[in-house]
Amino acid sequence: MRTTLLIVLTFYLLISCKPVSKEQKVLDAALEAYKQSPDDNTSKAFATAYNAYRDKVGYEDPAISNYMLEGARIAEKRQKLNTALSWYQSYFTRHYGDPEAVDHYFEMTSLIEAFGKPELSQVFYKSLVKRFPSHPGAEAIKAKIADPSLSIDSSLQFVLKSIPNESTSELNTANVQLYMEMVEVSVMTDTTLYLGADHLAKAGEVGRMVKLYTRSIKLYDWVIRLYPTHRFANAAIFMKAYINYFDLKDYDKANELIKEYQAKDPYGQFEFEANYLLNNPGKTEEELMKAIAAQL
Repeated sequence: MRTTLLIVLTFYLLISCKPVSKEQKVLDAALEAYKQSPDDNTSKAFATAYNAYRDKVGYEDPAISNYMLEGARIAEKRQKLNTALSWYQSYFTRHYGDPEAVDHYFEMTSLIEAFGKPELSQVFYKSLVKRFPSHPGAEAIKAKIADPSLSIDSSLQFVLKSIPNESTSELNTANVQLYMEMVEVSVMTDTTLYLGADHLAKAGEVGRMVKLYTRSIKLYDWVIRLYPTHRFANAAIFMKAYINYFDLKDYDKANELIKEYQAKDPYGQFEFEANYLLNNPGKTEEELMKAIAAQL
C-alpha cells in the first residue's frame, strides 16, 4: 500500500513540476493583461498568444480547453458573436464527451440568444434538452421551445429549401449563413442529430457557393473528426482538396489532400476526379467537368 501511495504521490509531483513553456507564459500574461485592461488590443494579444501556444502543444494538451473557454467569454463580452461561437466550436468539437463540458453548453445559451435569430435559438434549445434532459437548467430551456413537435432536422430542411441548388446572383447569402450556423450549433451540441453528417456536408457545399471557403473546410473537418466511419468521411477529404485546388489555388495542399483521399478510398466516389487533378495540374473546374462528361 505504501509503495502504491508513493508512486501516486510521485506521479502528481512530476505533473505539478512540469515546466511551463515560453508560449504558455506569454499566453497567461496576455490573459492577465486583458483582465486588467479589457480592450481590443489586449483581446487580440490574447488570441495571438493562444494561436502560438496551440501551434506549439496541439489540441490534446490538457490546458488548452480552459484557454478556449476564456477566448469564448472574452469575445462574447466584446460583442464579437461569431468569434465567440468559433471559440466554443473549437472547444466542444474536441471535448464533446468531457463531463465538465455539460455546464459550458448551458453557459453558451446567452451567446446563441444574442444572435437574435429565432431559428438558431430554437435548434439549440432542442439539441440541448435532447442531450441533457436531466440537467438543472433543462426545464428553463424547455420553456423556451416554441414548437416541441417540430424536429431539428425539419427546421434545418426548411431553411435549406430556401437556398437554390446552384450559385447564382440571386443567392441569399443570409439564408446560407443561417443554415450553416444552425447545422454547426446542432451538431456541436448533439452529434446524434439525425443526418448530422449529411447536414455538415451540405452546409460545406452551400458555403462554397457564397465563397465561405474556410468555413466550408471547417465543416468538412467536422465530418472527418466527428463521424470518421460515415460514408461522407472520405468524401469530405476530397472536398477539402477541391476547395484548396479551385478556390484557394493552394495546389500543394490540394495535392496532399488528394493523395490522402486516394490512400483511404482509392476506388471511391471521386476516383476519377482525384486521378485527373493529380495527373493534369493547373486545370480549371470547367475542364474537369468536361473530362467527367466525356467519361459518361
